Amino acid sequence: MPLLTGLLMGLALQPPVGAELLYSLDTWCSLDGTKPVACRVEAIDEGETTIYRHRIGAVERLVRIREQPLVRIELWDEASRRWRTARSAAALLGDNVLCFDGTTLCVVNPNYLNSIREEKGPALAGRETLQMTFGSDGRVNAYCYDEGCPAPPAAAGARR
Repeated sequence: MPLLTGLLMGLALQPPVGAELLYSLDTWCSLDGTKPVACRVEAIDEGETTIYRHRIGAVERLVRIREQPLVRIELWDEASRRWRTARSAAALLGDNVLCFDGTTLCVVNPNYLNSIREEKGPALAGRETLQMTFGSDGRVNAYCYDEGCPAPPAAAGARR
């Protein structure tokens, strides 16, 4: 890849001016159901959007959560250089594990899941599993909890 193209591609993924780093977390991640490895997660606030940058060795995976007009979860597709709607998300609350699209990306992220617990309050009290599926437009099609959900992702992943 020519140097200029590489630089421009890198700039496309840089946070815009005014974005704020919310936190950086050294944790465990797994890709495509593989064994978990050490990774770093950075949460970047861009106003109505939060970008979660997962650095797993030389690999970087991005998750974007948009708050307006409705909550949307999107994954960066490196091949098309575009955001795509996530098909599903699963939170294994007892293990602080969050997986996207089955086991495409799993991460131990207590920071994010604690914010969900605070936001949902009593609705998550005593719960172990929360799963969501999304339509092609990014809107939530279904939520389920615990026994009402299909088996969680096998790699549930980022467990060490």
